[in-house]
Amino acid sequence: MPRLKLKLLPNLRYVLFGLLFYVAFLIVTFPASVAYGYWKHYLGQRSPVTLTDLSGSVWSGRANASRIGTQVFKSIQWQFRPLSLVLGELEMQWEFRVEDGYGKGVAGMNVMGSAYLQDVQGLLPMTPIAKLAGMDALRPGGSLGVDLDSVHVEGKMPTAITGSLTWHSAEVTVLKPMPLGDLKVRFEPGDGGIIKGVLSDDGGPLQLEGLLTLTPAGVYDLNLALAVRDPQQTELVNALRSLGRPDTTGKYKIKRNGKLSSLRI
Repeated sequence: MPRLKLKLLPNLRYVLFGLLFYVAFLIVTFPASVAYGYWKHYLGQRSPVTLTDLSGSVWSGRANASRIGTQVFKSIQWQFRPLSLVLGELEMQWEFRVEDGYGKGVAGMNVMGSAYLQDVQGLLPMTPIAKLAGMDALRPGGSLGVDLDSVHVEGKMPTAITGSLTWHSAEVTVLKPMPLGDLKVRFEPGDGGIIKGVLSDDGGPLQLEGLLTLTPAGVYDLNLALAVRDPQQTELVNALRSLGRPDTTGKYKIKRNGKLSSLRI
């Protein structure tokens, strides 16, 4: 069998480098609209995502209008980060806009298949969020402020969360709107891979304190203590009374636990 001459090896290296560069060039310049056409043809009706008026490439592009489920987005933009490939990760910077809201951050996946989000910020109206979570019967008002440093996901289960979510100008409607103030949950890591969410209020009509924990197996445990700061808020007082009897400190306790997969979120 003839041997490959050693003097051909440097030339072969340049050829391989040229091929890799050409493949990378095709990916970077491949039109987003063409890629989306292939994707829709492959998934058909199974795809929950609809994009229109696409521009740019797969690597860096924009959809001026889009729909994910029942939620309509005015604009989605994305930009892949090539330097992340050096670390064995695929990262994409993204941002979007919705009616009266926005979101932006970084999404990525490593070679082990683990997904993550970083530097996620946004402000979203509560009405569409409540619909997605099956809580629209309460007709919540206000907006959700998102300030998450990082979120790590294995499969469909979050394994680590740091940062906070704030329900600004929280409000629910039973017979009439009931303002609750600003309500917040701050996420931090716990022992044994447990995610902890510390709940609190910002001094509004509803006094809230509590703790949410989520185990690596997806079991959640929620403990809340609620009270009304102003007894003149009769609608809120009556709403809390429907939860049962208060304890000796005048607070109403709520305890819930179960599998996260059983919730409609």
